[in-house]
Amino acid sequence: MKILRLALCVASVLLGSQAGGEGNDLVRIGVRGDAAPFSYRKGSEQAPVNTLPIPDHSGFMVELCRQTLVALKLRRPNLTVTVKELHASDRFKALGFEENGRDQEDRSNQIDILCDPASINAVRANQLIASSPVFISGVTFAFPHPFPNAIDCITRVGTVRGTTSKDDGVRAILNSGSWSTFSAQIEFSLAEIGNGKDANEVFLDTCEEFGIPIIRKFDTHTELADEFCAGKVLYYVGDIDILRRKVSNVANCNAVIEPRTFTQERYGIFGRSPTATGTNTQLILEFFQILQSKVTAKESDGNSLLISAYNSTFIEGESSADPSVALQSLFWSLSGATFLK
Repeated sequence: MKILRLALCVASVLLGSQAGGEGNDLVRIGVRGDAAPFSYRKGSEQAPVNTLPIPDHSGFMVELCRQTLVALKLRRPNLTVTVKELHASDRFKALGFEENGRDQEDRSNQIDILCDPASINAVRANQLIASSPVFISGVTFAFPHPFPNAIDCITRVGTVRGTTSKDDGVRAILNSGSWSTFSAQIEFSLAEIGNGKDANEVFLDTCEEFGIPIIRKFDTHTELADEFCAGKVLYYVGDIDILRRKVSNVANCNAVIEPRTFTQERYGIFGRSPTATGTNTQLILEFFQILQSKVTAKESDGNSLLISAYNSTFIEGESSADPSVALQSLFWSLSGATFLK
């Protein structure tokens, strides 16, 4: 990526002149609390025991950041790490960036690096520092089994605010021919959202009880999973790996996850723009230089950090689904690994 290549070139110059790290050695990390198996708070689900510098969170993206910070601290003994838990809807605002290009910095809620399953797209990559893709997944949906008979007053679709699934994912699923029974209602809701209405204010007209949204947006996956498993949402839309974890962790949740994915999401780690107010550019670029090296180079165990993080999350942890062909191809291109074990 153009931004990352530029970042690594600049970092090489900076590292050559200031190895050892002087000045402001504070790095502010943003994580999610509910996006298992990528970035989540330990205690909300079973999680392996990990150490500093991100003590309370776990997951694939968190592990990439954690090990990079460990290596960064060896270069910078005075490094201080702070961690802030964010929702999907405010994670990019915390980097001083709005999806529509407006800067909405909140000085009390700033981070330097975002360690969560954030999709790489042109707007984000051009405005922020972006790593190379480190994971490939896709949006799909879960539905209750058996499917309920009384559906007049049940929200059709549930998504999480600030995620790709809330717009592109819903549209891709609808265009595939899925949800044909409810396509007119969902199309109506999407049209109203496109005209500026909040999704949660576009209601079903099939229910005597007023105020049931056609598409309901939630702040977290945990809230959405609970409502879906309680029978209040017909289709839970999200990343397939997140759906597998969230649905399986709700007791007595009888659901089927559609095995197809309807989008392809390339996840990366994002850093604050070098031009944003208050950015410690040298430190952030140094982080990404180390990350790129550790993702591609083999460590003492014979694996790159990419493979080690995958093994601890998806093989040794609770998420045991087989990796997709696209994911295996990505890992091979980055690390030379021909299989995952």
